[in-house]
Amino acid sequence: MKKIGLPMLLCLIAVAFFFLNNHSESKKTIEEIEKIIIEIETKDGEVIPLQVELADTPEKQKLGLMGRDSLSYNEGMLFVFQQDRVEGFWMKNTKIALSIAFIDSSGTFLDIQDMDPCYDVSCPTYWPDQPYRYALEVNQGWFRDQRVEEGDKLLRVP
Repeated sequence: MKKIGLPMLLCLIAVAFFFLNNHSESKKTIEEIEKIIIEIETKDGEVIPLQVELADTPEKQKLGLMGRDSLSYNEGMLFVFQQDRVEGFWMKNTKIALSIAFIDSSGTFLDIQDMDPCYDVSCPTYWPDQPYRYALEVNQGWFRDQRVEEGDKLLRVP
């Protein structure tokens, strides 16, 4: 059996450390995802706080809430896009029944829809009524429970 020289052994250890370190940094736990508090103002003037995770990169937006077993009642996910868009959302591999609000660049709620979990090969797509800049996902029924409706406002838009 050949002996591995000390420089070669150190090199192998360094390469292994590099790969292990990069792999652990690329996998964020749910607790490490950036969360902020947003506020929604209803037409009645009530201000409702909501803790949200920001989905502000294509990678986070693609993953969304897929694979999660639950979502706390007063939590959600806010999708932040750089430009107005018209694309729909789907629930592929999403275990939680959700409601989605499509919101314009000024923070006005344009359309609210309920979405059901889907594990099928072809899941339905939930289309907005008009172009939007933000999409806010919460547990199904949360908007109804909080009396949040179309025309209400997202305060302090990110």
